[in-house]
Amino acid sequence: MKEEKVRIRVRLIVKDHSRLGRNRLIVGQLLEEGFDSLGVRYIAIMDNIDTAKGISDFVPMQDLFNEWHAKNTS
Repeated sequence: MKEEKVRIRVRLIVKDHSRLGRNRLIVGQLLEEGFDSLGVRYIAIMDNIDTAKGISDFVPMQDLFNEWHAKNTS
């Protein structure tokens, strides 16, 4: 018998980046380390974020604004 390797591709697609989470530290860690080590491709459609293209320098600021908005509205 011949062994075949099965490659699973995982993609996490959300409408906008704020759907991933409100805690900027956890979200930042996921984007910079977690998804890469797990082999997950993250795509936020409305914010034009795709980990396959790399993360822009503006994404941490978006995380901060998302966290502020959650605190101010709760």
